Amino acid sequence: MGKSSRRKGGDYEREVARAVHDALGTEARRGYQRKGGDEEPDVVGLPGWWPECKYGQRATISAQLEAGWEQATEGAAKGGAKPVLFFRAQRRETRVVLRLEDYLELLEGAGRAIEPERDGER
Repeated sequence: MGKSSRRKGGDYEREVARAVHDALGTEARRGYQRKGGDEEPDVVGLPGWWPECKYGQRATISAQLEAGWEQATEGAAKGGAKPVLFFRAQRRETRVVLRLEDYLELLEGAGRAIEPERDGER
């Protein structure tokens, strides 16, 4: 991978970390990366999750998705976390990939968070 590609990938990881920080107020940051190492996820500050980030051209992003998902699931298994993949093709919006059971768990948690509000409306 060339220096420019690594820089763009790092920039994207910082972009995702900023978005997480802004949304949740956590101390999210880009993870420490070493060549061939998976000591930390691409974004640190999402407890219980192992985020991987992929950024690239539309023509190549689909090939990166499978590799990114493998990285996320392997890292999550080692770290006792749930995998999550953030990806964005150039000039597109960021998208997120989760396992179905993890997504449903998030929905269930969101439903519990708004239940008292629903009860008060009745």
